[in-house]
Amino acid sequence: MKKYLFISFFLLSFCGTIHQAIGQCAAPLIPVNIIINPDTYPQEITWSLTNSGVTIASGTSAGASVCVTPESCLSFQINDSAGDGICCGYGTGSFYITLNGDTIATGGNYGSGQTVQFNCPPGGDCISAIPAIEGSQIAPQRNTWYTFSPDSSGMYFVSTCAGNTPLLTARFLGWKAFTSPLESLTLYRPVALL
Repeated sequence: MKKYLFISFFLLSFCGTIHQAIGQCAAPLIPVNIIINPDTYPQEITWSLTNSGVTIASGTSAGASVCVTPESCLSFQINDSAGDGICCGYGTGSFYITLNGDTIATGGNYGSGQTVQFNCPPGGDCISAIPAIEGSQIAPQRNTWYTFSPDSSGMYFVSTCAGNTPLLTARFLGWKAFTSPLESLTLYRPVALL
């Protein structure tokens, strides 16, 4: 009888821990779970989770569960102060990110750091930049990224202004000479390509 009580207690405790680690959110929020398995130097690990550039969670060698809206544009950054990641020089550490139960990213061999952007709409980050065409572009949401690859060589003027209202600054403003159709330019919220 004592064996069964011990096993039952162990299973209840273990399942309770798993339930808590996975995290649940009240509708309509969804959970982001950050699971960190540190190497032998956990004091070197820091991480942060941002939503559209605003830090919503951060930590060290312990992970976290965070509730976010389904339309959140998220960025997870993990750093190692010694520059050797958490795998595989000093142990076999790893990290896992899940969003609403789906695995988004795993890793550990990242040197000084790694950034993972996820759940962003098209144009929500430079990885999912929207292809721009010549003429005016209207951003579908604030903080939109575009990429421009001309179909021919030539000079193109790039502006990030709508009328007299300046938008957020791009890395490149003004005239740009494209020497080949294979050359491209990634822009942050341009409005006109003339």
